[in-house]
This record gives sequence, structure tokens and C-alpha cells, in this order.
Amino acid sequence: MVPFLIDMSQPYEEIVATLLQRKEVDGYRVRAQHAVDWDRANARHSQVDLDPADADTRQVACVLDTKYKAPYKPANEDIHQVVFYAHLIGCHEAALVYPVPLANPTNTWVGDIHIRTLTFSLDGDLDEAGEQFLDALGVSVPGI
Repeated sequence: MVPFLIDMSQPYEEIVATLLQRKEVDGYRVRAQHAVDWDRANARHSQVDLDPADADTRQVACVLDTKYKAPYKPANEDIHQVVFYAHLIGCHEAALVYPVPLANPTNTWVGDIHIRTLTFSLDGDLDEAGEQFLDALGVSVPGI
């Protein structure tokens, strides 16, 4: 049999997005792969993985970027990425979401943007993992 690799990044993001959209968190809607233009003259944009926003005002509560990897701590590039996304969208909460708890998690501020690492585990019951994820997400995101 020929060995093969499966890139789990996109399926992982879709699992997290589906949970957030399925739970229909009161008053919020979740966009997945939201394109944000930041240099229209040169056709530059970024794709934000997930951004729960107030259903009425459309104010984004936080930026979520899924990472299907298990590093010791988040890479600087990943932190730079979510800070940039949060700045573009104008929100003050950003989180990197991993499938396992990190040995050295992040919970810090870059300027006025709060950055955290969160876990959405694929081990065990996904509904239970989803509830734990939502509980952790709700710690500092108003309304969620």
C-alpha cells in the first residue's frame, strides 16, 4: 500500500467553525474564511479563519485562527498573524486554536489586543470538547 499524508488544517478549521455555527451562540454569527481587504489598490487581502460577530451591529468580538499542530508554544509568526487580523477588523480579542493544550500557552497583550491560546481537542467526544472550548472562549469575549 502506498503511504499518503492528509493535510488536516482545513478539516480542523471546518470542525471548529461548524461547532460555533451549530451552537448558535446567542446574538452572534460566525463567519468562516472571511476575506478582509487591506490594500485595495494592490489587491491585497487576508483570510480570517473565524470571526464571531454581533448579529445586529456586526462588531467582531474576536478573531480565531486555527492551527492544526502541537508546538511547545505559539510561533511568533502565528501571533503576528492574529494581531494583524484583529487590527484589520478592529477588535481587541484574538486567539490561536490548537487541537492539544500547549506546554507553554499564551495569554498576553500586544498593545490593546488580548492574545490567547485555546484548545479544541479532537480526542474523545467532539460535543464535549466543543463545550469546553466555548467555556474557555467565553472567559473574556463579551456575549459569548
